[in-house]
Amino acid sequence: MSNRVSLERREVKRVKTGVVSKEAYLFDDYACDSIAFEHNFPDSDLDLFRDVIIAQKTDFNFPQIEEILDSLYESEKGIDIDDTFYEWKEIKPILEEYWIKEEAT
Repeated sequence: MSNRVSLERREVKRVKTGVVSKEAYLFDDYACDSIAFEHNFPDSDLDLFRDVIIAQKTDFNFPQIEEILDSLYESEKGIDIDDTFYEWKEIKPILEEYWIKEEAT
C-alpha cells in the first residue's frame, strides 16, 4: 500500500476579492490541508518543510496535517516537495528535530 506524501507551494487567488495568498499544501493519498504564509516562501524546499512543521506545532492544529506528518515519520518514506523527491534520510533529521522531539516532551 503506497501513501506518497507531497508538499507544494501554491498561490491562491480569491475570485471575489482578487486577493492572492501563499499557501503550503501538504497532502497524501488520504488527507490534505494547507497552511497560509503571510510572507514569501523560503527558497529551500527543506526549509519550507521545516516551516510547515513549525507552523503546525505553534500556530495551527490541523488534524489532517498531524496525521500526514505522523504517517510520514512512521513509514520512513520520503516526500515530494514541488516536484523534487527527498529521501527519508534527508527529511528524518527535520522530523526528529521539529516534530517528534517536541511531542516527546
